Amino acid sequence: VRKVYEMADRLTKVVQEFSVCSKGCDACCKMDVGILPIEAKYIAKSIGVEVSNCQSRKQSYDASKTPCTFLGEDGSCTIYEFRPLVCRTFFTFDNPMLCEEMNTPHSTYRADSNILIQNLARVLISFSRSQPCDIRDFFPTACRSD
Repeated sequence: VRKVYEMADRLTKVVQEFSVCSKGCDACCKMDVGILPIEAKYIAKSIGVEVSNCQSRKQSYDASKTPCTFLGEDGSCTIYEFRPLVCRTFFTFDNPMLCEEMNTPHSTYRADSNILIQNLARVLISFSRSQPCDIRDFFPTACRSD
């Protein structure tokens, strides 16, 4: 998982330079964050917490009410070093205020915007052998890496 993430970080380095995303901007942390079980296990092992089994839940969260479990009070990601592929490969390029308005279309870059990143996702899927769930299903209560 770590090697896949490192490759994704290299592939998005140029994209990131043009992005308006910055530390503390957390609108995307209030959307559904689909991750694979292998990613959840990687996060859990990396920060020393237990991971819940999401197979029976697969909820959809109200983006305006349920922030990611790992969103810190200051609007930053508390597991930034270990964040999932979807978080590593999502960027916006226009006014960051548009991110707050979930139904307003704006210029974004996502994992499915790049065939190489799609292939990295397929690698994770092949190792996971199961469907993604929302990160809050795997980690239903607040967890901190500090």
